[in-house]
Amino acid sequence: MRRYEKWLVLTALLLVTAAALIAALCVPVAAVAWEWEDGEPAVCLLLRGGAALNLPLLFFGLTVGWGAVWLAWLLTRKKVAWHRVCFAILLSTGMMLVLTRPAMPLSTWDEGVHREKILLLAGLESVTWADYLFTYTTWLFGYVPYVLGAVIGRLLRLGDGWIFRMANMLAVLAQAAVSALAVKHAPRYKLTFLTLAVLPTCVWLASSMSYDGTVVSYVLLGAALLLEELDAPNRRLTGVRAITLMAVLCLGTLAKPAYSLLILMVWLLPRTKFASGRRSAAFRAFAVLAMVMCLLSLLMGAYDDLMAGDPRTDDTDSAGQLAYVLNNPGAALGVLGRYILREVPALYGQAADFWCGMGANHMVSALLLAVVVLSTLCTAGEAEGGLCLIAGRRAALAVLGFLPVLALIGSQYMVTTPPGMDAVQGMQPRYTLPVLVFPALALAAPYGLRRRWSPAAGGMATALAVGLFLLNVCNGWQWVMAPCYGV
Repeated sequence: MRRYEKWLVLTALLLVTAAALIAALCVPVAAVAWEWEDGEPAVCLLLRGGAALNLPLLFFGLTVGWGAVWLAWLLTRKKVAWHRVCFAILLSTGMMLVLTRPAMPLSTWDEGVHREKILLLAGLESVTWADYLFTYTTWLFGYVPYVLGAVIGRLLRLGDGWIFRMANMLAVLAQAAVSALAVKHAPRYKLTFLTLAVLPTCVWLASSMSYDGTVVSYVLLGAALLLEELDAPNRRLTGVRAITLMAVLCLGTLAKPAYSLLILMVWLLPRTKFASGRRSAAFRAFAVLAMVMCLLSLLMGAYDDLMAGDPRTDDTDSAGQLAYVLNNPGAALGVLGRYILREVPALYGQAADFWCGMGANHMVSALLLAVVVLSTLCTAGEAEGGLCLIAGRRAALAVLGFLPVLALIGSQYMVTTPPGMDAVQGMQPRYTLPVLVFPALALAAPYGLRRRWSPAAGGMATALAVGLFLLNVCNGWQWVMAPCYGV
């Protein structure tokens, strides 16, 4: 059978391509469907004879069809490589969203700011030296894939719409590659890492202008590298692995320094990983120094803007809020305490929302979080044994995963909340998405229980991978049938 495998895959790809072309020719779009800004690619490609090719539907059919064939080929292998499955799902569905969504219109206010930074860094806008100083701060690394894509688009002399799409394509490729590395290096709970990497929100972030996707993928990779070290407590931590772990955590969280508190999780490495107690202490001190430097990097060039409050609203004033907190510390702590007790559970519960710019589905969110918990029962792709998550480490991971959320709540209270308000404004459920891996690992099922499910592990993992792929496909189909296309 394997002799004809390549021919079967090639035949399937040709059939998918033909079906996508036929569908795109049979379902044209309305003539008045497209009135966006200059540089936006046309929705409909006019052919000879008056025929019209529906480009969003064509791109949807090609990316989904090729992705499905790719995924089927990976899942039917004798030994499934789950990191490749992760890469295939994220890349195919991410590219689907990039090519089916309008490129020029903004879905959020934040996306407009991200575009300005990317165009500035790519040299597509004339700016002053002060603008460069402001831009080359904490979020620079998160924008690197977008900047490379924009530069490639400029070199190819593409229009504005396709420059943005090229930037998004490079971002999808980068996030898919880093997330796949996380699944590959995770010695345990591979399916948990895969599930978190390809949640609809993560795929959306990868396909839009935002540095959040960089944070999500690099935090996943950092957590996987840490588990890899904890799974081999008697193997010495080499300089290369130590530098790699710290670089992933530092560079991945620079875009949002509040997440840099996660660098402290390297303190979980046991004494046996180092040649001496002095080296262990030195490594921990270096981790603290790196975390402090990452946190302070936020003030480089952005201090004046932060003290002015959130530019999206007219009634915020960080300097005024700071004065209020200093004069009323008890009241401020009461506001933060009530918010943590009442609202944080909802933030985690809605973190995996079916968030695609066209609405949110909290029921789907709850279902996906349940799937994340259930995925810890699956041992697919894992080796035998392993006690890397003992009780103390589980508790430490839960605390470390919550520290960035506390920092974000505090920053939102200072920057996006009007002075003296008895609430916290600006927190979004997706802010907890990068740290979902830590409560998931803290609550993960022990190996003894998971081993009982091992006979069904392959089937569980396959069903979950296919389900997540289809869920992201539905996410993109909403854009194909969007009113803006006039279908």
